[in-house]
Amino acid sequence: MVILWLGLLLSPLAIPLLNVIPAAGDPDVIYVPDDYSTIQSAINYAEENDTIVVRAGTYKEHIDILSKKRLTIVGEEGAEATIIDGIGWYEVIRIFNSEEITLEGFTITNASDGIYVRDGNSTTIEDCIIRDNGDDGIHIGWSEEVVIRRCDIVNNTDDGLYLWSVFDALIEDVNSSDNYKNGFYLRDSRDLSISYCQAYNNNDDGFHLWGISNASMVGCVAYLNDDDGIQVFSSNNILISGCEGYHNLYGFSVSDSYDIWLLGVEGYNNSQDGLSIGGSDRICISNSQFAENDDDGLYSSASRIYISLDLPRKL
Repeated sequence: MVILWLGLLLSPLAIPLLNVIPAAGDPDVIYVPDDYSTIQSAINYAEENDTIVVRAGTYKEHIDILSKKRLTIVGEEGAEATIIDGIGWYEVIRIFNSEEITLEGFTITNASDGIYVRDGNSTTIEDCIIRDNGDDGIHIGWSEEVVIRRCDIVNNTDDGLYLWSVFDALIEDVNSSDNYKNGFYLRDSRDLSISYCQAYNNNDDGFHLWGISNASMVGCVAYLNDDDGIQVFSSNNILISGCEGYHNLYGFSVSDSYDIWLLGVEGYNNSQDGLSIGGSDRICISNSQFAENDDDGLYSSASRIYISLDLPRKL
């Protein structure tokens, strides 16, 4: 009897087996080229919450991020050392129907659009250089909760940054220069925050806002652009605070718009007006100066314009 009971106690049927199985969806860190030779193959393998770390080097490829969620792609040693070359055609990086995609620390060059995003909600682009592309540097449409931060957009054949039908975007510390059209072209969008950005030496406007509702521009500078420094067209409820426009055709231009606030802005040394307002209503200007422009300091044909404190030195 004793032996029988010992046999039962030691039987595998009497001892529960504890198998430790990793939880599905645990985040991985994938290295390129260590784990996969190309960035695209790493993206194809990646699952939600994974991080792809790209070693320094030049990668000649086109990257499609299609129907992905919560994926971070990082250049390990930053944009100067990690280059994605589009080989002269197509988009370098295309993000479509994806959510919570983060790109950080790449130079993106030599294609049509540098980065093309459509239906890409919660897309974040940080610490990138987007240069020498045949169309827009960054082109984003039909997207929400977009963040673009600490990027340089340089020498693209169309606009530096082109946003359309974007809702809720943060654009911060972005420099857009030497583009063949506008530095920033923002159209038919709402709830935009643009802060501490620079637009210079572009062949059209520095900042062009068209059909924008509910936006703020804070601490932005536009200079040496062939047309307007900052243009607001057919827009409403726009706050422009602490911005400068100089050595442009017009420093600031507001047309066919209403409920526009210009607070603490300066428009000077422009070839035409420091600030030109036309076909607009309810324009408020406070603590602003428009001096040493070749034409008018401030020209207005607005229905209602309100000016307070520190009137322009030259009218």
